[in-house]
Amino acid sequence: SYRNTVEILSLARRVAGRYPIPGIRETHPVLRHGEKPVITEAGSEKERLTMIREQVEAWKREGFHSIALIEKTAEQAKKLYKAIRDRGLILPCENLDDRTLRSWTAGLFKTRGVQINARNLDYFLSRTGTDMFNILTEAEKLAAYTSQQGVVEARDIEAVCSIHLEDRIFDMIDAVTAGNVDTALAMYMELIGLQTAPQPILALIERQLRILLQVRELSASRMDYSEIAKRTGQNAYFVKNKYLPAALRFREKALEDGLRSCVQADQDYKSGLISDRLAVEMVLVKLSGGVPAHGK
Repeated sequence: SYRNTVEILSLARRVAGRYPIPGIRETHPVLRHGEKPVITEAGSEKERLTMIREQVEAWKREGFHSIALIEKTAEQAKKLYKAIRDRGLILPCENLDDRTLRSWTAGLFKTRGVQINARNLDYFLSRTGTDMFNILTEAEKLAAYTSQQGVVEARDIEAVCSIHLEDRIFDMIDAVTAGNVDTALAMYMELIGLQTAPQPILALIERQLRILLQVRELSASRMDYSEIAKRTGQNAYFVKNKYLPAALRFREKALEDGLRSCVQADQDYKSGLISDRLAVEMVLVKLSGGVPAHGK
């Protein structure tokens, strides 16, 4: 089930207790019960894949149409994909293109009796990202909040909609590109104040820099934003309105140096040379030396 239950969270707590991560807070279960999760051991990889295929086929016979198979690594996921795709069990899920995503999102508000104009729809998506489950959740909250007035305003979005961690990381990098390293550091300290662990922040900074570098390199080859979106796996709207402007404010070498700084900071932290908080601060300061971009 995609919906959490007391039984699922109870198992997750037992597993997480074996691999504690500093800074991660324990969550409280929702008051919803379901079937107890089952852990099944396989004697070999071949046996494991056979068990997965049989279970998926059993679920399909029971009438389930959406089934998620989750692996620990991308490499394991690729092997699983190859193992079951020939059995007719795979339905690849592609990212929605910009027009379809906007149309679907606008429809969420329309069916709930609430109007939202194009500008506020863009603002809403800039806060939610392109994850459809998150868009649905935030749209439901926002529609309920504005049900009496019947129209979504920017102030309503600011009052109701959450900003995800990855979007906050992008805002930090965007502040750096604008020359506001103090603002970026203030955003970072705000995340720390919310008990966000520095390690995942550093990992997300590295991920954002990789995307920006890809976007900058592809843009330099005169590729349009829709094709860049396909190559990078990002939504075209965000490539055009977020990633391209930010990427072009960096020198290409600065992005490459920023990536190396992330790797070095991570190594220094894991070696005990610096604290995890200082690792992120050093990367942000290093990045500030790479803007504005006036060429390569």
